[in-house]
Amino acid sequence: MHCTSCGVETSGSFCVNCGASNVPSNSENLVAAKSAPQNFVFLIVAIVAGLLALGMGVGGIAKNAEATRFAATAAKEIASAEDFESSAALFDSLARENQDAEDRCYYNPWCSSDTYARWITLTNETEANADQARSDAADAYARANRATSDKEKATSTRNVFFGVAVAAFLGAAVSTILFIRRKQRKPAPLATEVGSI
Repeated sequence: MHCTSCGVETSGSFCVNCGASNVPSNSENLVAAKSAPQNFVFLIVAIVAGLLALGMGVGGIAKNAEATRFAATAAKEIASAEDFESSAALFDSLARENQDAEDRCYYNPWCSSDTYARWITLTNETEANADQARSDAADAYARANRATSDKEKATSTRNVFFGVAVAAFLGAAVSTILFIRRKQRKPAPLATEVGSI
């Protein structure tokens, strides 16, 4: 306990330094009573902000994993689309060769009609395969674009979650510091009639 007149630490009803009475006044009791609920407000804010930071951090980690998964899906679909494009190019090349053979058979008098019909069928099949491969490539690119869009949304949500988590953590830290400082704060000494000149 500190003397309300001179501020020297003392124990008992009277200060050994200045002789002032150190019986707490009603105003000191009122200040102590008012500061207690305010201290617990800081503690409650610190707990709520800490829980919010934890929840947002967990949500941010989940969204980060989701964004990574979408990025992997987009990369896989792009690789698949490129494979389909390679297949389409190969089928186009075969179709051109088949068309050349079909044309040569058409102008060759010794090429039978059955052989000519087989070249026509083969040319049509390879052209259909090339068209299908191009269609599959377009579908794969569309899936890759959707996955990329989903990844960007997940990344944006992750950034919001992490931002709120950091802000909540800072709020919890500040509230905890204020709670501890108010708890450790001693009431200011009050001047009394005995100590005044």
